[in-house]
Amino acid sequence: MQFPGELSGASDLKHASYGAASATAASKTVGGEVRTVDIAKGTLTLKSGSKTYAVFYKVTTKFTKCSAEILKAGVAVSVTGRLVKTVIEASHVAA
Repeated sequence: MQFPGELSGASDLKHASYGAASATAASKTVGGEVRTVDIAKGTLTLKSGSKTYAVFYKVTTKFTKCSAEILKAGVAVSVTGRLVKTVIEASHVAA
């Protein structure tokens, strides 16, 4: 089931390039519920209110009270990073 405003799948993530977050974009914190996780690609989708965000993380991303390996659908998290439209380049993830 797809929620309004949610990414429709891998093709949307493919078009949301990791470098899309501008170097001049301000850091924002967005809280919500994890919808999908792809550890191999370093991505997750985050549902916050009526919006769904594509979140990209790297080895250098700091995780508090969680790790990339234990993130799964349904977990409440807050993500801090550079936000451009609905793409977040994460610098910090907390559960």
